[in-house]
Amino acid sequence: MPFNLMGIVTNFMGDNDSAVRRAAIEAVGTQSPWSPDILEAVIYRLENDEDWHVRSTAIKALGTQSPWSHDILEAVICRLDNDEDSDVRYTAIETLYIQSPWSLDVLEAVIRRLENDEDWRVKSIAIKALGTQSPWSPDVLDAMIRQLENTENSHVKGTAIRALRTQSLQSPDILEAVRRWLENNEDSGVRHAVIDALGIQSPWSPVILEAVIRRLENDEDWRVRRTAIKDLGTQSPWSHDILDAVIRRLENDEAADVRHAAIDALGIQSPWSPDVLEAVTCRLENDEAADMRHAAIDALGTQSPWSLDVLEAMTRRLEDDEDPDVRCTAIKALGTQSPWSPEVLKAVIRLLENDEDWRVRRTAIQVLDIQSPWSPDILEAMIRRLENDEDWHVRGTAIKALGTQSPWSPDILEAVIRRLENDEESDVRYAAIETLSTQSPWSPDIFEAVTRRLDNDEYWHVRAIAIDALSTHSPWSPDILEAVIRRLENDEDSDNLGSKKYP
Repeated sequence: MPFNLMGIVTNFMGDNDSAVRRAAIEAVGTQSPWSPDILEAVIYRLENDEDWHVRSTAIKALGTQSPWSHDILEAVICRLDNDEDSDVRYTAIETLYIQSPWSLDVLEAVIRRLENDEDWRVKSIAIKALGTQSPWSPDVLDAMIRQLENTENSHVKGTAIRALRTQSLQSPDILEAVRRWLENNEDSGVRHAVIDALGIQSPWSPVILEAVIRRLENDEDWRVRRTAIKDLGTQSPWSHDILDAVIRRLENDEAADVRHAAIDALGIQSPWSPDVLEAVTCRLENDEAADMRHAAIDALGTQSPWSLDVLEAMTRRLEDDEDPDVRCTAIKALGTQSPWSPEVLKAVIRLLENDEDWRVRRTAIQVLDIQSPWSPDILEAMIRRLENDEDWHVRGTAIKALGTQSPWSPDILEAVIRRLENDEESDVRYAAIETLSTQSPWSPDIFEAVTRRLDNDEYWHVRAIAIDALSTHSPWSPDILEAVIRRLENDEDSDNLGSKKYP
């Protein structure tokens, strides 16, 4: 902008209309550097204009100038300290945010806003601005903790917690303050926030470690105890004191979430001591919370090979647990152990045959599928599930499992063909054809059954997989050729049949 035009625009800063004054400031804010006259005019508007929009715009315009003079800094701090409009105070902090490094005057002014401003938005932007300054002095940390202690606004508290997590808490003064807050602060939210912030600090000093362990053992708030366990999990290697404290929480804590956190933390420690193994196995056997028994199984699944005690406890869960998800998890965990004892095999087959929950029966099939070779007992149980199970998920999974066995006996072939011809669920018929397609060579019975599905099945995806399976066998008989041509000529879903869009 030409110099004379800048002067004309600057003159509009004295206009009677506040919108004109603001527009003039916005215009000069796009230009840099400013002449002393323009700088003086903008600062005057900042200090004296009766319209808060104009004062706020003046601060934003001053933020475009670099470096800041002492006059600019003083004027912005004065607005931050004294402006009656919270939007102006907010803009002042937002603009100071981008100035670096901060002087002591700026730091003190922002802390004053954090502690004394009545507008939660101003407090939040003050916290964010302070979060850019590192490392924090004890004064800043004290001010932040006071916000955690005293504010009822969730936005301010959440912003303070996030800011706290960005800081290194390793200086001696700050470590002593952290120890004091953990030991003496009556606000469990503060204790929780401090421990949460410590979780990203590593390694901990002995003083902090002792303070966190005391919170784990004695804090009345389960959230604090849970967070203490999670953050202890970040420390490596674990001392005997940490291990003992976490095991005690696993064994005795009344909150299932804390016991769960203890198992999760122990699960990443390796190798397990006999004490850990015993404590986790005890939770598997006796914990009243299904999620805990589930977590215990997951944790034990990371340990191999299993002792006889663990194997027996897992088998008991398999047979006796009232929660189907726990029974499923136990089956999967047993599937990682090899070889299976006769007792384990019998227990899994019993679940396959008798469990009232279809998910458990299906999981039993999936785990038996990876046992090789199959015994006659497994084969017979699988065929019975295929023929008699009331749930189609189980029947479909049984067909797929049978497809992994080779060669097929006449009993398997007959059972699969019966499912193909008679099962009311289309996904089971689909699975039957898909599994039959892996068998070679095909008998006349298979050709006839698949051709009948092509001719008569009401679901297009079954007819489509029938064509796909037939296409792998060559040469075609006249009957098969006629059936395929009829489908292509007359099927209302002929586009899908030809494009393999089926599942």
